[in-house]
Amino acid sequence: MLDEQEKEIIRSDEFRKWFNGSVCVDEDGVTPMLVFYGGTRGETLNYWFSDSNIVAKYFGATARGKFRKNRFHKGFLRMFNPLVVDWGYDAWSFHYDDSENIVDTETMAVSAREDGYDGLIMRNIYEGEDENYLCDDYVVFDKR
Repeated sequence: MLDEQEKEIIRSDEFRKWFNGSVCVDEDGVTPMLVFYGGTRGETLNYWFSDSNIVAKYFGATARGKFRKNRFHKGFLRMFNPLVVDWGYDAWSFHYDDSENIVDTETMAVSAREDGYDGLIMRNIYEGEDENYLCDDYVVFDKR
């Protein structure tokens, strides 16, 4: 659900030109998806987002429950060729890939980047301190 300021942003010509062709849209297939950023990057300089504001706060936490308010943001993503993976309701730290190897989200992001994708979308993944929040995660490899 977008607030009035966000609606104004996505209606602007500048935003439409920047966003044109991105696959990061809501369920309607048209409206840009609002995602949340917790302010950390993976070891490969990837930028991690979630469709859950609670999960994004965990991305930016310094310790158990110590969220950094100044590192929490919401915004829109532009990806044209992401690897999309159904995480199968597994925790972020443990998932079997197509070759039956155990991987975590960081490993999957590194792999997607090396394979030439511009991002990674992980659907149906459990995140959070106790891995109890079901969400979709989005990783972009470039801050454009």
